[in-house]
Parts: sequence; structure tokens; C-alpha cells
Amino acid sequence: MRRPLSLSVFKTNERARRLYERMGFVIHGEEEYFHELVFAS
Repeated sequence: MRRPLSLSVFKTNERARRLYERMGFVIHGEEEYFHELVFAS
């Protein structure tokens, strides 16, 4: 059984979020200061 690959990035760090989205991650949720991203395989 495979677990999804996920990460968090500060909402203020737009450059990192765009980089991860180009690499195949999508926003899965939000916290007060973070976006939660998961790898969309």
C-alpha cells in the first residue's frame, strides 16, 4: 500500500508553491499559514 506524497508550504511563498505545482503537486487543503499539497500521480 502506497502513502501519498505530501508537503506544506507557507502561503506567502508563492514561488515555492508554483514550483511544486509545476512538479505535479496540487493543493489539497489549507491551514492558517500553510497550503497542504499532495503529489497527483
